[in-house]
Amino acid sequence: MDVRILYSTRENGPMTGNKAFYKEGMTREEIQADLLKRRNLLGELYGFSGTKIIVPAQDEKFEKHTAGQLFDATDFVCDNKDIDLWSTDEYCDIMLIRSKAFGVIPNLALAYPVSDCPVLVITTPDTVSISHCGAYQIDRELPAMAIEAVREATDVDYCDIGVYVGPCAQPKSYVYDNGKPKFVTNDKVWAGCVIQTDPKLIRIDMRTAIYRQIGSKVCRNLLFSNLDTVTDDRFYSNCAGRLDPSKNGRHLVGAYCKTAYRRR
Repeated sequence: MDVRILYSTRENGPMTGNKAFYKEGMTREEIQADLLKRRNLLGELYGFSGTKIIVPAQDEKFEKHTAGQLFDATDFVCDNKDIDLWSTDEYCDIMLIRSKAFGVIPNLALAYPVSDCPVLVITTPDTVSISHCGAYQIDRELPAMAIEAVREATDVDYCDIGVYVGPCAQPKSYVYDNGKPKFVTNDKVWAGCVIQTDPKLIRIDMRTAIYRQIGSKVCRNLLFSNLDTVTDDRFYSNCAGRLDPSKNGRHLVGAYCKTAYRRR
């Protein structure tokens, strides 16, 4: 498969229907129409359909899925190729699509709306998966669970797994000024990654925390984006949004496939 990485920017507008990111007074119908228009424009830029962007739904309370749960969306996508996949929520931590689905829907994309959080795009010779792995998910070791879930679902060796970690808040910019963050509960995960730079400031290194969980297994095929959502004006950022409201929103990070093939 010819897998391509995608990400939207602030120029494309917020890639979520959350009313907090739209003009006050807009109805739900107006917001959805605006979102549909902009995601179709985004799709035209990349070469996929704006209505064929499938988005996994993550439940932090684990009432609708279990921790580390993988959902193979291949059959679901193929059986529902004529509907607007964006509006369909499938609850899971990791969503996987096989090349079969990209063959049925060549303009299919798999993405997650984020602000500062890393998205992991995980590939094998025949599949593409994504997992939203923000600080809370890193704390519960989701990056490691995602690799193991994909390996189990695809029956491939670690050397056949590739991982791309998308734009996110980089260590130099991910700063807390009110003590240790609430998401830091797993000392093993965050050892050396919660850095006290002075008595008031703490820097968070999500990159190193992710690498520790998966690097030894996929080190030859692991790529981190160096794009910093906090300081890069192209991206939305919760951190920067505290001082600059125009940075509040959600951009997409994910993958699509230009061509697909079936294994013989």
